[in-house]
Amino acid sequence: MTTKVKIKELLSEQDYKAYKKLSSSKKKLIKDEVGYLLNDEVQKELDQSRSPANKGKFKKQLKDGTSSFLFDEGDLRANLIHQQYRDGIEYGLFDPDEAIKGYGHHTNMKGHPFLQGKVGIRQILPNKEGDFKPKIKRKLTKKIKELI
Repeated sequence: MTTKVKIKELLSEQDYKAYKKLSSSKKKLIKDEVGYLLNDEVQKELDQSRSPANKGKFKKQLKDGTSSFLFDEGDLRANLIHQQYRDGIEYGLFDPDEAIKGYGHHTNMKGHPFLQGKVGIRQILPNKEGDFKPKIKRKLTKKIKELI
């Protein structure tokens, strides 16, 4: 369960042209810096029980009225990582077991034998058609421009 962040989509045409002229090692450095920054920003949102996805859902309370401490205790957050690809970075859950957990949180445990519909949606990544919050994208853009 991953999402892709394309460098081209974060920059103006002029800035992207400058980026394209950089050495491959400099581009790799920029992608890594963007990946680490994205992870920091996603973790900050999750710390506040907020989705990092633009218009994303994140249910804080369970049906029984108790609060969810999923992200304080679970290993899902520790498995959110980035990997580089040609046009940018791919971010999310690459471990298949963690990806299944992530999918469950995105779908309110759809298909789970006893948790379906009981935990609420916790959108930890944008849907395929979605994007990260604008404030996160602005920080990524700023970081790239600083490094060009």
